[in-house]
Amino acid sequence: MKEKINFPSSNDKIWDSINFELDNVIPSVFKKSVISKLSSSELSQKFDTWLHQFFVDRFGTKQKIEHFKRNPRKNRELENLRKKKNSCKKAFKALQKAGLSNSDEAMHISKQ
Repeated sequence: MKEKINFPSSNDKIWDSINFELDNVIPSVFKKSVISKLSSSELSQKFDTWLHQFFVDRFGTKQKIEHFKRNPRKNRELENLRKKKNSCKKAFKALQKAGLSNSDEAMHISKQ
């Protein structure tokens, strides 16, 4: 992608001089011999490139603006639920290692 051009406002007086300059320059750059040698797609691509460079030389390019990205807030209830789930998992694994995976406490913890 080409860089963005820093165009002046549409009602600026500079457009009159740019129009006049383009009227004089385009026929000298794109002569009939050049137009007849190139295919229509090549010609349009060459014209686009030339015109873009013309405006970049006259007006320059726009600076990229860094946008501030806001961090979403953490849901405290979800954090508490995650902590509770992890502690239940640890307790259930401890009961399994002790051989009490079929006990009432283990069933209560797995349901919780």
